[in-house]
Amino acid sequence: MIKLEHVVKAYGEQEVLKDISFEIAKGELVVLIGPSGCGKSTLLRLINRMIELSGGRILIKDRDTRTLDPVSLRLGIGYVIQSIGLFSHMTIFENVEVVPSLLQQNKKLRRERARELLDMMGLEPAQYGQRYPKELSGGQQQRVGIARAIAADPEIMLMDEPFSAVDPITREQLQDHFLGLKTQIDKTIVFVTHDVDEAVKLGDRICILNQGLVQQIDSPKALLHKPANDFVASFLGEDRELKRLSRIPVTDVMRSGAHPEARTIEKHKSAKDALNRLLAGENSLNVIDDQNSIIGTVNLQDLQG
Repeated sequence: MIKLEHVVKAYGEQEVLKDISFEIAKGELVVLIGPSGCGKSTLLRLINRMIELSGGRILIKDRDTRTLDPVSLRLGIGYVIQSIGLFSHMTIFENVEVVPSLLQQNKKLRRERARELLDMMGLEPAQYGQRYPKELSGGQQQRVGIARAIAADPEIMLMDEPFSAVDPITREQLQDHFLGLKTQIDKTIVFVTHDVDEAVKLGDRICILNQGLVQQIDSPKALLHKPANDFVASFLGEDRELKRLSRIPVTDVMRSGAHPEARTIEKHKSAKDALNRLLAGENSLNVIDDQNSIIGTVNLQDLQG
């Protein structure tokens, strides 16, 4: 879907990105992460030509982006930023409909699409559609920002630290909601963050950048289990094995049976979620399915194994 070939970005004599090459498959979510100034946001903006390449090329569906009209290119790519960027003088409906309106889509159809997306984001259209951004919380505004980005049904979404401006509880809720949404919308997503835990939780693959170079690009499990070099190991932190538990479903570590009087944990939770509960004083946890039936049990010994 997206192919980067020897990408270079320089400002004067300073190269911000140096010979970046990798591919992103259709439907994949790739996270770009690294220390401040590593070039991750720059790389994101090169994809939709908000800034221009100094060398190399970027292909989308085998077409060199430099041969495409930049405005048409951007209208065909969803874009979500940290500051959200909703238009304060427009209602929530109007904000969601911005790109479909620019594409001159039918007014009735784009309003139906806006209602559908707000509902998908957990925002009741009848309650929120006619409000203005200032009347919504930060988390609600970010959900509107995501709805706006996918309103014209683009194949690609670019997300630049979209959840970093909200409090930790709201951020976790947004991450969980986005994970569920990802399976519904079937988009190719490039996601920038500075948070390793967020990268591990959301990414199909993680690309770690430093000093304008790719240090490692791999699945979260592979990255955490076998860092490519000392920088990657240091960046991921000494608790990377604990982070790896967040990618392991609790159902993968549970055993059969049930523990009398134990509290429960939902099957979609991770092994890390179970560990947190167990370290807080629970002896065992019964794992339950969507019908609240017990399908297994887990304790600290299971996680150590």
